[in-house]
Amino acid sequence: MQLPKFKYNPNPIETECLEKSDKTCEICNKKRGYIATSIMLCVDTIYDICPWCIADGSASKKHNGEFVVNIENANSLSSAILQEISYRTVSYPAYQELVWLTHCNDGCEFLGHACEQDFKFISEEETQRLIDEKTFTKEHIENLKISNDTSELPYLLKFRCVHCNELKFLVDFD
Repeated sequence: MQLPKFKYNPNPIETECLEKSDKTCEICNKKRGYIATSIMLCVDTIYDICPWCIADGSASKKHNGEFVVNIENANSLSSAILQEISYRTVSYPAYQELVWLTHCNDGCEFLGHACEQDFKFISEEETQRLIDEKTFTKEHIENLKISNDTSELPYLLKFRCVHCNELKFLVDFD
């Protein structure tokens, strides 16, 4: 059985947003082989949701829940994009409040954990955003740009614009 496609999370197994499981989905009551690793934000406590119930919106609809509540620049996005990210995109497990990054008036693709080498491709705009948010200093970013380390940084998440391919980063400290 082929997994459903998620525009804003194109590789949910690789990004560890889905895991193989023999658990029964709490929405459709079927064992489909995969379960989301993050939770849906709703009144009820729902842990085991299959990707099909996320992708078709039935999980959100059944429990009036959302997978992503905080979307960067939400006021500049269309209702269709907000609904796709909030109700039909498998989200990532996070230590802090989950945030979905945007660029070019659209949601970005979630690519998983970043590594130092990813900073070789960081734009001036993203560098300035990270400095302005006091996430990193300019010196720290410059040091990351020259690194060849490909080890994943567990606290740094990577997103990519679906239009211009610009990389964006989000810190998620525990």
